[in-house]
Amino acid sequence: MRRRLFCWIVIGLASIHVAPIWGFKYFPSQDGPAHIVSAYVLRHYLDPASNFSLYYSISLTPVPTWLPHATLALLMLVMPPLLAEKVLLTGYVVIFLLSMYYYLRSFGEERVFSLALAFPFLYNYFLHMGFYGFALGVPLVFLILGYWWRHRGEGLRRDSLITLNLLLVLLYFCHIVCQVIALAFILLLALLHYGRKIGRTLALGVSLGPSLVLPIYFILTRHAGSLSGTPLVDRLKWFLELDTLYYFDARQRYLALAVTAAYGIALVGTLILRLRQLRTVDLKRCKPSDSLLVVSLFATFLYFVVPRRIYGGGGLVCRLIPFPYLAILPWLDLKHWKPLRIGVGTVAICVTVLQVGISTHYYHILNKGLQEYTSAIPFVEKNKTYLGIGFDHKGESERVQSYRHASAYYSIATGAIDLGIYEADKGYFPLVYRIGLNPYQTIGKIESTSGNLDLSRYPQPIDYLVVWKPKEFFPALPWIEANYIVLYSSDELKLYEYSGSTRGSGGR
Repeated sequence: MRRRLFCWIVIGLASIHVAPIWGFKYFPSQDGPAHIVSAYVLRHYLDPASNFSLYYSISLTPVPTWLPHATLALLMLVMPPLLAEKVLLTGYVVIFLLSMYYYLRSFGEERVFSLALAFPFLYNYFLHMGFYGFALGVPLVFLILGYWWRHRGEGLRRDSLITLNLLLVLLYFCHIVCQVIALAFILLLALLHYGRKIGRTLALGVSLGPSLVLPIYFILTRHAGSLSGTPLVDRLKWFLELDTLYYFDARQRYLALAVTAAYGIALVGTLILRLRQLRTVDLKRCKPSDSLLVVSLFATFLYFVVPRRIYGGGGLVCRLIPFPYLAILPWLDLKHWKPLRIGVGTVAICVTVLQVGISTHYYHILNKGLQEYTSAIPFVEKNKTYLGIGFDHKGESERVQSYRHASAYYSIATGAIDLGIYEADKGYFPLVYRIGLNPYQTIGKIESTSGNLDLSRYPQPIDYLVVWKPKEFFPALPWIEANYIVLYSSDELKLYEYSGSTRGSGGR
């Protein structure tokens, strides 16, 4: 009866996470539209009726962001781009739950009840930032960790090692940080499990060497850049407040604190129980899952020492927040104390429902804005170039900037060429701007809300400008008005079309 009830609760919670994804036309993430349009370009790159190949080239290097883009591009073979994104996001929900269930069950059937504490992490900051690769990578870390734990007694069996290496390579193409963390967790668990048999841990490390080829290549071919740090006080605040659960509304911080409290109560309760069981210091009586307490502490240590930015990637500190919380789940013992199990589980479920409710509320509001943002799509022609210029990226959201890359929707709807794909400027995504056609290197900070752009410096006239919430005046406006006509206008949107007049002296 208890298992059946738990099963229905899990199915119900999974369903309420999937429903908002399918209930609205747009999933209002920040970078999600850029990923969709990149995948759309990959899908139609060789299409003779498209001009994408004139502006972009495909990176042949094994960059660690290929998986979500390739998945979206393959899905677009049989379905429209927006539908492909919904399938990808639904797959993320399923993968998250199955991976965490597999991880928990790897340490004992009774551990699966801790799955309730994983649900609040399903909707998170990374998902709504559109970091789809990283969002998929987090649960895969624990899937791989559970796989190694289940096969740890097999030593160096060839089939299990091949599978483990392949899983780690797959994880690399989600996100390199996730792969490095998974490798570190596996080796730490092996060290704790094998104890004095250091040779077995070293042999495991050598056998996982093939999966390290790609991250080593990536690191050696990129410049580390300046290592930016974050004050310890801020890190502690973000860690305790579970900053990763705040993405739309400041009220989500209170929900995050409730999750932290639930984890704290479960942690203290488990410590008391384990101390009762270990009345004397006898390491032989430690349970296998006790190693996960060490893994969680190691993940916490990493969180407090890593730089905020390295090798072009930012937000590294925030990305590490979920790992200590999720890693410790199998160690938490919720089955012996019924009040503890019911109380912690109830808090987790209530927070999850409220989190989904707040998200759905903002999906509704932001979709109204996105509907207006995309209202000029019928006036944009295939294969013509356009650039989005926005003066309000957040809208009603307090953190996620859902309008920042929303101009990408014009490309996937019409086949027009979006010159604002930031990924093609970074060097660690599948698309790269062709030489001389990178607007980020010519006309200024496109994603800035200052409007301080020199559009005349782009080597070709840009056919359309999609201007969102335009100011009465901004530095580029005089040049735009001299060279463009207003083709469409609404309360918050203006679509300018190049008029073909003599190009002026610039917009700065």
